[in-house]
Amino acid sequence: MSEFNDACEEFLDGLPESYVPAVEAERFAALMDETHPGLVDAWLHDRRVAILTAHFSQIRTAQRRHVTRTRDARRFGEQAASGEIDPSVWKVTFRVADDDTQKQLGAMTGADHLFVASGYESDSKRASMLAAFHRAVAKKVGKRRTCDVFTPAEYQRLHQSITGDEAEAA
Repeated sequence: MSEFNDACEEFLDGLPESYVPAVEAERFAALMDETHPGLVDAWLHDRRVAILTAHFSQIRTAQRRHVTRTRDARRFGEQAASGEIDPSVWKVTFRVADDDTQKQLGAMTGADHLFVASGYESDSKRASMLAAFHRAVAKKVGKRRTCDVFTPAEYQRLHQSITGDEAEAA
């Protein structure tokens, strides 16, 4: 597979310092299909177990992170809905200040709850801005590919004009 590795290195050497890996991978795959038919398929076939292992690990890690992140809130919601709030719910902690101060739910004041609520509102606003950004990109791109419509600089400028921060990593 050194032929494949050599082709990869040659392709990557020709890329600018800043590029979108997913876009360039698609271009590379198309180029390889034209110039070396079957080489990518053979490389993938040789690495299928490692690729699937990495993929399964990513899925498992994401699932565990989600469960851990939402477990206490989910438990509280279930208990509140059933009317059976367990006293241990007061031990659930929240970030209640910009300096990352944590407090248990039972010790939180009204001001602490307002800080937590503000964090959820901020998350919601950011998600709305990102949704607006991707709607704007979708409208401009239509059925074409993003890389055929925008240069990386144009994409980053649009992202920053809508969200106020640097473009998302690919």
